[in-house]
Amino acid sequence: MSTAAARTTQRWLFGPWRDLVLGCGLGYAAIFVVMAALGATFREALPLGIAFLPVNLVSSAHYGATAVRAYERFEDRQQYWLFTTWTTLALGACFVWGLASVAAGSWFVTIYLTWSPWHYALQNFGVAMTFLRRRAVDVTPGARRLLHASFVLSFFLAAIALHSSAARASYAPNQLESGVYSFIPLGPMVGLSHDVANALLLVTGCAWLGTTVGAVVLLRRAATLRDLAPALVLVAVQALWFSVPVLARQFGVFSSVEPFSVEHAAYAFLWIGAGHAVQYLWITAYFAKSAGRSASHTKFVTKSLLAGTALWWVPAILFAPGLLGRLPYDAGLAAMVAALVNLHHFILDGVIWKLRDGRVAQALLGRAPRPLPPIHHQLTGDVAPRRWVRGLLWTGGALVLAGAVASALLTEFGFNRPYERGDLDAARRAADRLEWLGQSSDEMRLRLGHTYLDRNDLSAARSSLERSIEIRPTAWGWTGLGDTHARNGEWREAADAYAKALEIEPDHAVATFGAGLAALEMSQAERARRALHRAKALAAADRSAPEGLLEAIEGALADPRLEEPRANDRSQDDRSQDDRSQNDRPQNDQPPPDRR
Repeated sequence: MSTAAARTTQRWLFGPWRDLVLGCGLGYAAIFVVMAALGATFREALPLGIAFLPVNLVSSAHYGATAVRAYERFEDRQQYWLFTTWTTLALGACFVWGLASVAAGSWFVTIYLTWSPWHYALQNFGVAMTFLRRRAVDVTPGARRLLHASFVLSFFLAAIALHSSAARASYAPNQLESGVYSFIPLGPMVGLSHDVANALLLVTGCAWLGTTVGAVVLLRRAATLRDLAPALVLVAVQALWFSVPVLARQFGVFSSVEPFSVEHAAYAFLWIGAGHAVQYLWITAYFAKSAGRSASHTKFVTKSLLAGTALWWVPAILFAPGLLGRLPYDAGLAAMVAALVNLHHFILDGVIWKLRDGRVAQALLGRAPRPLPPIHHQLTGDVAPRRWVRGLLWTGGALVLAGAVASALLTEFGFNRPYERGDLDAARRAADRLEWLGQSSDEMRLRLGHTYLDRNDLSAARSSLERSIEIRPTAWGWTGLGDTHARNGEWREAADAYAKALEIEPDHAVATFGAGLAALEMSQAERARRALHRAKALAAADRSAPEGLLEAIEGALADPRLEEPRANDRSQDDRSQDDRSQNDRPQNDQPPPDRR
């Protein structure tokens, strides 16, 4: 190889275009431009439900890459035993605790969401430094500190927005309305008001801009733009991932640019996560092959995909309702699994990918690797008696991967699509099959039950709602079941269902309204009057109350049966109360003595 060719190879890992697109984030930049230019057209062509499957596979593989790096070889398990064993056990204990306690689980999820942008930012910084070192750029201590500060301040912008009371500026959606867990913002706890958050974001944004410009100026003095190009692309991508979207959403600028809009933050962050995962696989695959840990990049990525899928789905299956858990996947188990897998990934990643580690530096910075001693192959299990164990593990991983893909396809094409076009029976069959895969969903059954109820298919509605309640009792599930009984004229059963809904959510306006109607039909006028007036107050104060609820309550309150009872025309409920009072009086029918 000529000197010029060797120098070119030294500058890149896979080559200019692959490194820039996969490692530096130009691939995400291209998607950003398409999202900004096409907007709704792009989202309709590639909706969230469809885009999630390939993105989720890439994301799973990047979790698996860390696991393969830390656990596959005996010497790595030995070197990082504190983190591969004890930290894993500690996180597992937190996971189980969080499943048992909503408060503990909410903190677990909050830590994960807060740590996430830090992990993204530091990975970008590490890749930028790798390219600078491979080009022998003289990065002075001052330039390195400014460059590092640029990425750290980008994280602080995301963290301030995430924990302030103005959640619209968040780097990604942090609301968990569909589950039992909640993100816990620290800002309100320390008195971080909206105005203070604005001021803090403005100051931090200015500091981020200043450190970024300062770092670029100092680096430019030491190298050409050609040598700096990969690092500068990473600085720009970091800005597109966090800094600019946070400031734009907080201060209401560039709202017409879809990736910066509040409404489409979830869709935009899906692609940010994909860009991060691709970058991680790009550099770990290079390390695995160049360090002699894998025969090919494809083999490493395949192993990572199998391992990562198992990391995600094994806890989800083991702790599904009916096995070790009680919480459905879409009601909070998914959030807890995400927190577990990501926190485990963050911790191991921070330990094993350090350029201060000689082996990592040798591989990533293009230095000649040291040969491994012969004893290494004995310690790592590269002997025949252990091959069956590896085969069993990878076969299990392949089965889990097949189940995960089937689950994702069933969710989107088996349930969501048929449900949207009104084919409820097909959607119900998909929900049944998802339960076979350990993906029982009270939300799916609830949606089916209420839609069957709208169609007046009371038998199917009752079946779906009862299954929803079996999976996880919710106020809406019991309310729907109460409505089903009410339409059948089963007012006592309806009253019991509404009462159970109100045990779960005492301020549920629809359940309170239903309880009032049931009481009215059972000739309990006073109880009905109280419930209906309370339902009216709750509905008036609830902006998310169903349309037409207030009018329905007003109509019920106008029912003649709710007129004030005459002395000789009292409700059965009132007479029963009088009978109980009568039995409590002294036998001589005299008033009780004055105990003053």
